[in-house]
Amino acid sequence: MRPPRSRRSLLASVVSLAALTAGCSSDWFRNPETASSNDKPIPTRTDIDCTGVSRPTAFPPASADEDAPEVTFDVLEYPPEPAERSRSALAYVRAFEQAYRQQQFLVTQGDQARDFELTVGQHRLSAVADEDRDHNHGSDSDSVSDSDSVSEDNRNQDGVLVSLVYDLVTETEHTEHAEWDVRVTYFLSDRVALRAQYDGIGTEPSFDPDPRTDGELVACSEGS
Repeated sequence: MRPPRSRRSLLASVVSLAALTAGCSSDWFRNPETASSNDKPIPTRTDIDCTGVSRPTAFPPASADEDAPEVTFDVLEYPPEPAERSRSALAYVRAFEQAYRQQQFLVTQGDQARDFELTVGQHRLSAVADEDRDHNHGSDSDSVSDSDSVSEDNRNQDGVLVSLVYDLVTETEHTEHAEWDVRVTYFLSDRVALRAQYDGIGTEPSFDPDPRTDGELVACSEGS
């Protein structure tokens, strides 16, 4: 992949894309009244309906034009379902969001897709079972490892809230696009992943919107 582009060079030629809002989460609860509650419920094993999973899925682009430039990025797959994950909540959500946005890009652009670059700038985590154990981090770099999030990733907790703020640059055969300061929030447990995207500029990570009430079900594990 080419070196990351600077904001200054891109702002002169790129039309910013409006952030997409996340869907309603009511359909992944078996009881709609539970989903619309103001108590921000934590999904239980009996609440979850895995048939409500919704996320973009695309095939790798394969242009019929043999002379067309090839895709310059690796096509990403979604991580395993929540019950099968072996990495920390932060690492899982980062990988999931990368795949989600790339698949979304490929669904809309298909064979026109040429380049994809998502760079996480900030993140925040909070264990749902212990709101006092809330951690704020700055720049996302290779020095941030799974061990940095051990306390938030205890499987005995009810779940983890994760917020990411990132920049996204995409390129098609004819144009380049950029989105700055995109904020997404996830609720992750050993059964589900819920995703919500802020409809605006997210200059810092926060849990607004709350994925437990305003998110969509993007991953789900059947069974116990």
